[in-house]
Amino acid sequence: LVVEAVPVFTGGAIRVLLAFLVLLPFVKVGNIKKFKGKDALLLVGIGLIGVVGFTAFLLYGMKHVSGVMGSIIMSSTPMITAALSYVFFHDKFGWRKIIALLLAVSGILVMHLGGIGEPARETAWWGLLLVLLAIFCEAAYTLFGKALSKEYKVVEIACFSAFIGFLGFIPLALWQFDLQQLVDLSWRDKAALAWYGLG
Repeated sequence: LVVEAVPVFTGGAIRVLLAFLVLLPFVKVGNIKKFKGKDALLLVGIGLIGVVGFTAFLLYGMKHVSGVMGSIIMSSTPMITAALSYVFFHDKFGWRKIIALLLAVSGILVMHLGGIGEPARETAWWGLLLVLLAIFCEAAYTLFGKALSKEYKVVEIACFSAFIGFLGFIPLALWQFDLQQLVDLSWRDKAALAWYGLG
């Protein structure tokens, strides 16, 4: 719904601005100074990779795949995150997780090769690639956040990374910005955009 209504970078900027504003009352802004050195880099990584990268790749990807296919692909997020967590954090990764990962990947291939719920087959592989990149960005968000959440409040990480993401979106959003288009949005489109940010 969002990509049908507004340009990707404009929608992404509005999304993360809303996320920042809804979290802001629950944090002390001055606490951002506590993030120093490696922690500051992780926070910036969450904002740019986990927020900007995830949003941009997902929204552009969804232009080329159906909602059904997109949701099936996104369902592999926990398994990819688990695999990366095993690589970088040496978390346990038993046979059940391995089978689950194989099933998730197989499901994506079956969906694509079978053309299930796919309106634009000629560009579906491009959309599939972009959504997969979004999943890796989301996995980075989770893993970077895992490294930070031992020392910092989760709500602060989410709030500050949303703000960094908004700053990252600004130049891209200005390039696509069309005030009249936003004014002319239907209530359905406004509700979809609001939920995407606030939810």
